[in-house]
Amino acid sequence: MAVSPFYSNGIMCGGMEYRYTDPVTGEVIVRKAFFPIPKVKIPVITEEGPVFCQWGKRQGEDPEFDVPVTGWARLLSLKEGKWNRYQPRRVKVPALRWMEKDSQRQSHWFDLDPAQSLLGVLIEQRDERFVYIVTRPAETHFAEVHNRMPLLINV
Repeated sequence: MAVSPFYSNGIMCGGMEYRYTDPVTGEVIVRKAFFPIPKVKIPVITEEGPVFCQWGKRQGEDPEFDVPVTGWARLLSLKEGKWNRYQPRRVKVPALRWMEKDSQRQSHWFDLDPAQSLLGVLIEQRDERFVYIVTRPAETHFAEVHNRMPLLINV
């Protein structure tokens, strides 16, 4: 059986858990999202307010959109201007916790402090929004699981 490239050790922040309030019912809902799920949407906080956006792009998905085939943006590549042609905007991803798989494909969940969010970048093309989680080299205590981790920011 072939192993999905989306579950390889190269994938960063393969899942997250988030909470949102349903705008119609006012109900507080907790959900999990996993990057390998096609067209999975996650909440982001933009300057205009909260919205749900597609988490990146997978191989073979949405050929009509010229956006990177990944769910992550390395902080260094953003600083070097490699994403400039997409005009990315900084957004907050209000996760409660995030998940990474180690080299043995075991899941590890990491809780965020309530005052933290994940940093994301938003790319818009023709009425569609794609969000990418910004990553950086892993801190020492996390490096045993993966060599990269999401960039955490204060809310």
